[in-house]
Amino acid sequence: MGIGSGAQARFICAVLKDAGITVEPLYIGKPYPFIYRGIMAELETLLGKKVLPERIAMVGDSLASDIKGANANQLCSCLVLSGITTPELAAQATAERRPDMIFSGV
Repeated sequence: MGIGSGAQARFICAVLKDAGITVEPLYIGKPYPFIYRGIMAELETLLGKKVLPERIAMVGDSLASDIKGANANQLCSCLVLSGITTPELAAQATAERRPDMIFSGV
């Protein structure tokens, strides 16, 4: 088990705060909105028109990052069970982590 990037960022912010420096990190990875907004903007540039978030499918194997991020940004969330999430975990998912669709694999 390792320490994730979010925990590392919070640790660095705490150390800096002790030194009198206050910073607010910008989280770019899933489930944070920045990455989803960037992808939506890129799609709109490529297609030359507005793209509705619900017309974009986020396919992933993690309830905590892929599905939570897709749901928070109104994308269609598609869970694949060929990765880290089991059918049992998917069945127990809270509303914010509940996928719109579930597939056995890609």
